[in-house]
Amino acid sequence: MADITENELPGIGKRFSLDTVEGGTVTVIAHLSGRRDVYYSTGEDRSPTFFTLTDEEARRLSAVLGDTFYKPAPMEMLRSALSASGGIELLHIAEGSPVVGRTLRELDVRRKTGATVVGIKRGEDTLTNPPASATLQRNDYLIVMGGSAQLRRLDRMIRGT
Repeated sequence: MADITENELPGIGKRFSLDTVEGGTVTVIAHLSGRRDVYYSTGEDRSPTFFTLTDEEARRLSAVLGDTFYKPAPMEMLRSALSASGGIELLHIAEGSPVVGRTLRELDVRRKTGATVVGIKRGEDTLTNPPASATLQRNDYLIVMGGSAQLRRLDRMIRGT
């Protein structure tokens, strides 16, 4: 689990920062008034995305982020079980991805990234344990398992970066 750094801002409040697995940074400045300024930036993006929340909005959003409103229990249980050695993720195949129209065999995902494709979600259907001959399509979601570095490599393969 990523650490959140906390810094006092005398006369203002506190600053909290979290580095995300995708390489971005989320920073929240919690003002003494209750207002929250939220910034998101990536290494590639010099100017961060910014928005402000009132105290009430921040509390409501934290309830959503903290699984109060919705918690996909089976997926969360599986992620917890795998957390020591890696994780399970859904990776979206967008239009223009270099993997569209290619088979899992052609992509050689496991050898090139170390990640394992355990399913393909296509619309309302899910193909579990897909064969090597499965052809990937635009708007598919790959259900994949692996360590964080392996998942990042597969994500880069899908995005063509």
